[in-house]
Amino acid sequence: SAPSPMTVERLPRYWPMLPIPYTFKGAGNNRKSMHYFTRSIEAYRVGPGLMWRVWYREDDYHAPHSSIDIILQYRFKLSDADRAEGLSLRITNAF
Repeated sequence: SAPSPMTVERLPRYWPMLPIPYTFKGAGNNRKSMHYFTRSIEAYRVGPGLMWRVWYREDDYHAPHSSIDIILQYRFKLSDADRAEGLSLRITNAF
């Protein structure tokens, strides 16, 4: 028999996620230079990045409740702060 018009096709449970490329710019305090009476040096950076998102905690009747984000960036420094440069990996679990 033919599927009913209300049938929703779903992706396989653990569908491989393609990386999402992006570029970014950012700034932050350089904690090594922070003093009580002096101003901190800002850590300015730009660069390319890739992000993967994997959804989980779903069943046949509910959409996924949680996700894990894996973010990989390479940062080029635009200031004197050393921590603004290099490879960065961040993993976030949104439960």
